[in-house]
Amino acid sequence: MTKQNQSRAGRRARKAQQDGSTAQYTELLRAGGKEPDARPAVPIASATPGGEGKTTHAVDLRAGLAEYGQRVVLVDLDSQNDARLSAASQEEPAGGWPYRLVDAQWQGWLTAGNGLYRASSSLNRPGLEEPWPYARIVAERGPVRPVNHPVEGDDSTERLAALWDKAGRKAVASTLVALYRAVLRFPASLYGPHPLTSGREGSWESARLLNLAYTVGGDLDDRPKRFDPEVADGVADVLEGWVRRPETYTEVAENLAGIFGRYADRAGGWTKVADQWLQPGARAGHDPDTVFAVGSWLLLGSSEHLQAFLDSAHR
Repeated sequence: MTKQNQSRAGRRARKAQQDGSTAQYTELLRAGGKEPDARPAVPIASATPGGEGKTTHAVDLRAGLAEYGQRVVLVDLDSQNDARLSAASQEEPAGGWPYRLVDAQWQGWLTAGNGLYRASSSLNRPGLEEPWPYARIVAERGPVRPVNHPVEGDDSTERLAALWDKAGRKAVASTLVALYRAVLRFPASLYGPHPLTSGREGSWESARLLNLAYTVGGDLDDRPKRFDPEVADGVADVLEGWVRRPETYTEVAENLAGIFGRYADRAGGWTKVADQWLQPGARAGHDPDTVFAVGSWLLLGSSEHLQAFLDSAHR
């Protein structure tokens, strides 16, 4: 392209930019035009204490200027390279940004928007207090898996129903023992996340799961007449499979409660799936608070019997 034609293309590009036609402006520049009145570069520097959003604002500013056809150089002198990784994380992965993630160290992450993720819990976990770019999580803590419901084609719902059918009124007790045994299949960590609750760490459902597993489930494990050992091990196998799949992580606490609640509806309610010691108002058995904690969680997915259970538990 001659200098004269190049100058004409540059003037057309400038007019397109002034008219607000970013796409036309960019296309004309690609065709070889040069801006006739190109202005000098404008350096922007920022140096303030950490955690004030410098990297996030810088990456967003870079992306915004680039959308208007500006050529932008983003320089990050921080050794963590968060700006580089955050800029890379703007490239949305195939299938879109996952709402929740679990990394290779069982840490859960919740989207903070724009390709950034916050740790589900950062308590006593140095370095996780601020949002991380998706690309950095992949690079330093990958591979990562999206948190989903049971995957399509998964027969775990049918497997669980068949196991609970076998258990009958021991279904609840067998499930509590299954939780206890599943918890013990993973190494204990004082401050780290537990693999069974990484998908929604910090939710009341996850907290309820771990509490009941260690207390009621552990107690029932020493009372073999109260549960079906084959069912307990089978349910534990399903739950372990949910969290160990290489391509996705299935959240346990909410999904298990939903599936069990719908099963209880088909079975005829709480009295058909729980023994006499787990019934509200039972004179002999678990204390009322324990019965309420178990039933109000496991019947979450019940559209027919949850309210009846809550009413009887509060009498």
